[in-house]
Amino acid sequence: MFALMAFNWDRTEMEDRAFVVTIGIDKGEDAPFEVTMSILDAETMEGGEEAPRVLRHATGDCPASAMGQIGATISRSVYFGHTKAIIIGKGVLNDADKMQKTVDALSRNNDINMRTVVMATDKRAAEIMEAKPEAHQMLGIYLAGFYSKANTNAAALVVKADLEQLAADFRNSGTTIIPKVTLEGEGDDAEIKIGGVALLKNQSLAGFIDEEQMAGYLWIKENAQGLQLTADSATIKIERSKPKIRFIEENGRLICNIKVDVTARLEAGRNSEEAARNFELKIKSEMQETFRVFQKKYTADGFGLQEILRKHHPNLYKKYAKNWDRTFAQMRFTTDIELKIRH
Repeated sequence: MFALMAFNWDRTEMEDRAFVVTIGIDKGEDAPFEVTMSILDAETMEGGEEAPRVLRHATGDCPASAMGQIGATISRSVYFGHTKAIIIGKGVLNDADKMQKTVDALSRNNDINMRTVVMATDKRAAEIMEAKPEAHQMLGIYLAGFYSKANTNAAALVVKADLEQLAADFRNSGTTIIPKVTLEGEGDDAEIKIGGVALLKNQSLAGFIDEEQMAGYLWIKENAQGLQLTADSATIKIERSKPKIRFIEENGRLICNIKVDVTARLEAGRNSEEAARNFELKIKSEMQETFRVFQKKYTADGFGLQEILRKHHPNLYKKYAKNWDRTFAQMRFTTDIELKIRH
């Protein structure tokens, strides 16, 4: 029933096509790449079994050749039009050449939707794909649907990335962030956990960043709508957050100011000027911590500020973009928060 609701097909499609739901890309042992594909097994589904999927593995010199080898072992035509998620393993993330080949192969496959969710893992992608999410049988659908859950604070805390954004970041700067999926627990008790990100610089892994260190990113780059915050004895839920980023030059140094206008609804506690100030300080603190991690620990512009500078401040871009790592490392960040809390 779940699979029927997730896909629209007719009987001809079911008989002629093998639907790839999730793709995992790993570093191979005897070849540069190992690809794992989770394929919907229509015959099993019709039989009423709980897990209508088959995992197929193949190795190759590039992801495309490994995917082709999997297709050669299946009697039906492999179809990527319903692919919901792509998982990239740590071995590939650590290698800029393998990452470039992976992004190139996936983005050149005309059947794969460029809005397909992309995730990174600190394990092997194949290991993640062996697990079954608690509430869903199909991992790819679970990962894609995670972001569409209404009114969940957990979903609001997770950065989203897709194939289109990943390919664009590789073309422009080689710096990007990919949400992290991993396993907690061992064996059959292992559970899927989504949270934190992989930060890539020069098209390879700079490091993994946890949820707390990434909290400030949501105010700068993403819409924090749906996020629930608690400070002292009050709790609010964010209804709207709009960041405005501008750059100025002062004494030969680039300054980035980020102003965020926030509207929130009071969920619990008392609404007061003091409560609003406490929430504003909390948001500022989160933003400064994310700045610190990106700037001081990794010297990696995970915010995409260079592209914003190019679009909106072309004169400053010409002056400071030539050595962007140095510019970013020396840049001063200032923040302003305007919070309105309504009952």
